[in-house]
Amino acid sequence: MSWESKQASWRAMLEAVMSDNEDNVAVESDASIDDDYVEESDHDSMSEQNASLSEESEAEETETQERFFLAKDKITKWFKVKGRTAVRTRSQNIMSEAPGPKGMAKFSKSPLECFQLYVTDDMIAEITTCTNTYIEKISSKYARERDCKKTDQTEIEALIGLLILSELCKSSHRKLQDLWDESRLGIAIFYKTMSYNRFSFLLKCLCFDDVNTLSTKTSR
Repeated sequence: MSWESKQASWRAMLEAVMSDNEDNVAVESDASIDDDYVEESDHDSMSEQNASLSEESEAEETETQERFFLAKDKITKWFKVKGRTAVRTRSQNIMSEAPGPKGMAKFSKSPLECFQLYVTDDMIAEITTCTNTYIEKISSKYARERDCKKTDQTEIEALIGLLILSELCKSSHRKLQDLWDESRLGIAIFYKTMSYNRFSFLLKCLCFDDVNTLSTKTSR
């Protein structure tokens, strides 16, 4: 090979090497520019994410406000739209029996008939008997027989009625005796049913058991 041929071959190899170096420099320069761009970018992904969550929260809150009103306790909800009525009834809410009174209560129409379901005639008779037994026992303490006169079922029923009415009529600052005051604030049904003295006497003597056998029953 001549000298000129060797020089041409070396020149071609040198140009090829220089060309490769320039390409590598260009690639590194582009990568550096990309890195600089990433470092200097004003793009904030966290801010955008927070903004997105905030917008979703506001949208949900707006939707919630459109569905119901929130009470002062911040818990109770008053829905603006009526709920579905055609829904399946829960098993615990299914009534297997018809509502309303049962048995003899079905035929009780007046307040007295309803009261007699709880306080029967047999109970009144027993109370009357026990009360008269006690009156006989203390009658020796009274000088006049009329002051310790025995009672009957009608009077016991009247006594119970006056007790119920007294709770309905008297206020917390009103004396029970004032209900028998005929001259001022009394109520006619009280002093026309019985005197206050008789009312007080019956209350003292009212018994629900036989006093003669009470001590024996208590000791058992």
